[in-house]
Amino acid sequence: MNKADGGPEFVKLIDELLAYDAGRSSFLRAILRKLGLKVSEENGVNGVNGHGIPTLTPIHISSSSEPINRAIYKSLVTIADQPPFEHDNTFTITDSNDTFNIRYLASTFDSMCELKQILLNGHHDHTRSNDPTPKTIYFHPSPTTYQNFSPKEYFSHLRSSSTIGQSLGYVETTSSTQTLLDKNSALLRCLPSGFVIHATSQLNGRGRAGNTWISPRGALAFSFTLRLPLKLSPRLVFVQYLVSLAVVEGIRGYGEGWEGVNVGIKWPNDIYGKSRYAERWEKIGGIIVNSTYFENEYVLVIGSPLVKTSVDFRLWDKHDKSSSNDFIVEYYPRDSSTTDARTTSR
Repeated sequence: MNKADGGPEFVKLIDELLAYDAGRSSFLRAILRKLGLKVSEENGVNGVNGHGIPTLTPIHISSSSEPINRAIYKSLVTIADQPPFEHDNTFTITDSNDTFNIRYLASTFDSMCELKQILLNGHHDHTRSNDPTPKTIYFHPSPTTYQNFSPKEYFSHLRSSSTIGQSLGYVETTSSTQTLLDKNSALLRCLPSGFVIHATSQLNGRGRAGNTWISPRGALAFSFTLRLPLKLSPRLVFVQYLVSLAVVEGIRGYGEGWEGVNVGIKWPNDIYGKSRYAERWEKIGGIIVNSTYFENEYVLVIGSPLVKTSVDFRLWDKHDKSSSNDFIVEYYPRDSSTTDARTTSR
């Protein structure tokens, strides 16, 4: 909630909620521990801030070629609050939902130095956007590799003819990939069709009808943009069907022996899977499509999270028979400590 959204009584209500927030949080954490669940630390350790909430991390944007990356960066400069100074690649965009601090890096080392300073400070200045926590965006001259995902390997598997995924934003921890794109209209206008953003974990993943998805590490959470001409407006409803089919076919076509994996669609937009130890199918993901009309074309933001399976279907614990990922391992049992980027690049 934002105090700017209401009058004096609304502001008073928020202040009262904040006054009792610490006690409410402690009570809820005690209940979760009583249930045997692991709860993040309340003090700032291991990427967790002082309120027990994981710290949001920067968004790293790279492309299959640097000219594509530069074109997106220059497009964003046109909507900057203040144009960057000469020989300075840093500027800010205050959008409707989020504020973005953007920089084009000379090297990956630059981003690591700034990230260290952010983590040491433990906070950001608040902004005028609905979400008061600014988001940092780094443009990289070439793809690199991170602990939980490798854009460099992702692009090595991506077909050069693909119209989706030639530009990729990767973020380790964010609020929601869908919200970052769909709720920031100025940013969305500047992104090319087929731009993808992938997160290792989401704090507030969005679903249909206002539902929230829990997206822990190991889930495949991503959203992408698609621009369609006005003449296709009667057929926009079919996009969610096509994406649902693509997700299922992508899993079944992942490699030799995957054709019989128990994964299917509950129409129109739910992805279901069945474990080899279960008698019933369970929901493992879903498709969400948000559309915006800009200058005689529709800009779609399509979210396709698989929240109950791993990024490369290898993070299953073969000793844990209750794992919700075991319907995958039944057909392809292998372990790996590294992330295979093929799944997202298909």
